[in-house]
Amino acid sequence: MGRPADESLPEVVPHQRQPFEVVHGSPPQALLQHEATDLQWQFTERDKYPAAYDNAPKLPGEEPVQQWRNTDPTSVTRTSSAPWESLPAGDHVAHNTDNSPASKDRRICGLRRRTFLIIAVVVVIVIAATIGGAVGGTHAQRSAASAAPPLFLNNQSSPAGLAFQAFSEPSYEGRYTPIIYEEGFYDFGFGAKSYVWLPNGTDCCITFCADKDTAVGWWCNPRYRTNASEPFPRVYVWCGRLDTKANETCS
Repeated sequence: MGRPADESLPEVVPHQRQPFEVVHGSPPQALLQHEATDLQWQFTERDKYPAAYDNAPKLPGEEPVQQWRNTDPTSVTRTSSAPWESLPAGDHVAHNTDNSPASKDRRICGLRRRTFLIIAVVVVIVIAATIGGAVGGTHAQRSAASAAPPLFLNNQSSPAGLAFQAFSEPSYEGRYTPIIYEEGFYDFGFGAKSYVWLPNGTDCCITFCADKDTAVGWWCNPRYRTNASEPFPRVYVWCGRLDTKANETCS
């Protein structure tokens, strides 16, 4: 028997060849380089789970967010061998400025914020201490002055220069005036009934006045008077004029 003719064999329909397709009865068929490149993108892990990216604005006036692309230098596009690159960030990209060097180096009056605060606290403490010291000193002086006993000519040694003091009651009792050491007109606010007059070697005298127009007497020598002949609320201390007009002057 001979070999059957080709036309009696079953018809074989050709179909698209798959990568590394094995044909029964024949060895594996290798793909060409450009064929493998065209099919490679279908089998990578990157395209295994495709997803759509929506960068459209969601609020009125909102700008679209730039999509970052794959920066892997080994990745290539389906139509090009150039690596994918990320888009440059625009002005709409938010930057965290809280940790920027400028925000950390804030200055007040040319000084670092911490240095300025330290100086301000020190100045406040110094001012408070100064005010407290001044107030304390004034209070101490007032306390010392109020605690000091008053001076009375009737029981003190004679001071240098003229001196006069009047009392509202006889025998140096009742209200009293400060000690007078200079010339001039003086009102007591009460009618004096006892007094001490000490010219202490000066040529000064004293005139006793019932008011600004009426003199009730005058005296030039030292005198301790426990009970005056009549009360007087005013005196005139004068020096170097021994005449009748000065003796009778009350204003």
